[in-house]
Amino acid sequence: MIRPVFRARAAWCAGKLPGQGADFVALAKADPDPNLRIVAIRLARQLGADVLPLVRELADDLDPQVRRECAIALREIDGPSAAEVWAQLALKHDGQDRWYLEALGIAAEGKWNACLEAWRAAGGDLDTASGRDIAWRSRGD
Repeated sequence: MIRPVFRARAAWCAGKLPGQGADFVALAKADPDPNLRIVAIRLARQLGADVLPLVRELADDLDPQVRRECAIALREIDGPSAAEVWAQLALKHDGQDRWYLEALGIAAEGKWNACLEAWRAAGGDLDTASGRDIAWRSRGD
C-alpha cells in the first residue's frame, strides 16, 4: 500500500506538469485523504488559479487541517465573498484548536472588520469559547 504522504507528493509533482494542474487539482480535491485535499488547495494557489471556488467548496470539510489550509488560502483574496467564506470557516472553530485560530487570523489580516462583520451576520457569537478566541485574535475595530 502506498503511504498517503507519497500519494500527496506524486499528485503535487504530476500537477506541476505543463497542462496537468487543473486536472490534478480536481482529482485531489475529491480524494478521501485530507492530505490530497490540502495538496489541491496548495497546488491551485501555486498555479495561480482562482482558489475562492475551491476554498468555498472545501470550507465544510470534516478535517480541520483542510479547513485551516482553506483559511490560509483566503489571505490573498479580498472582497465580500472572501469574508463570507472566512465567516463560514470561523463558525467551525471549536475554541480548542489554536492552529485553526491562527489560520483564521492569517486569513483575516488586513480585512478584519469585513470578516468579523460577515461572521456576526452568519451567526457568530462572542459569548462562546470560540467567539472569545476570535475576538482575542482579532485586529479589527
